[in-house]
Amino acid sequence: MPAAVHYAAPPAGDRKRHILGIVVGMAVGIVVLVGTPIVCSVIDAKMNPGELAGLGGLFLGAMIGGGALVVATIIAFALPARRRNALLRGAGQGLLLITGLAGLTLGICALM
Repeated sequence: MPAAVHYAAPPAGDRKRHILGIVVGMAVGIVVLVGTPIVCSVIDAKMNPGELAGLGGLFLGAMIGGGALVVATIIAFALPARRRNALLRGAGQGLLLITGLAGLTLGICALM
């Protein structure tokens, strides 16, 4: 049985690596959320040229990017439980922060 991981506790070990992990997690989350829709839109526009080329790929990419972000966040929270790595713990927290911000943005856009 793996040892319990307390994510609310102060970071164990190197604080600089923990902060670097948060920055890396946030950067990866932003790249996934912004890059996936753009790449899917470009692929859709090349495959289906026309008046609304790339619009379907944009929506599909947004759904894929959101799902990939949630899966990456779950994996990033599961890995430090075994490895006790401050960088991975910070990356999980950074990804969770981006997931929360994306959820808030989606909720605000849905209300508008």
